[in-house]
This record gives sequence, structure tokens and C-alpha cells, in this order.
Amino acid sequence: MFIKTNNQPRELLVWQELTTSEKCQFAYTDTADVCGGSYFRYKGQVYSLDEFFVTDSISGWDAVASQTAFSGIVIKLVQGGCESDVVVGRYAS
Repeated sequence: MFIKTNNQPRELLVWQELTTSEKCQFAYTDTADVCGGSYFRYKGQVYSLDEFFVTDSISGWDAVASQTAFSGIVIKLVQGGCESDVVVGRYAS
């Protein structure tokens, strides 16, 4: 499996920090649940942590979201004091 990442932490965002058009992508989301960051921007797209499945099958990564049968996005959460960031990568097999 090949994983490409720049290892740069990205800030987790809360609902209020998303633009109106970004919020439309998550019409299924209960907007009352806005505690903590659960969204991030990556390569011009916004992702929700809800889209990812926890995995221990990819060493060094916490969760994965498949985009095709052979590729997708991997993330690892990085704790820094009271805040969390996420490192994102693309995988292909």
C-alpha cells in the first residue's frame, strides 16, 4: 500500500467555521451537536470525522475512508494541549 502525505497537522473545525456551501454537504448532520471539532479541509474539500472508520490495519494511522475499491483517505489524530488536529494522507493499493 502506498500512502502520500505531507505530515502537516490540519486544524479540526466546528460547524460554525464551515461556509454555507460546505454545510450543505452535511445536510444529514444535527447542527445542534456542535461541540468539538469534527470537520477538516483537505485538497479543496471538507471532510467530517463521521465519514471515517477506525482501523488498526494501517500502521501509524487511526482511521480510513474509502473513495474507490483501491484508494481513499487516511487520518491520524494529533493531540496538542486542549485542541486536536488531524494529519491526512491519500492511500492507494
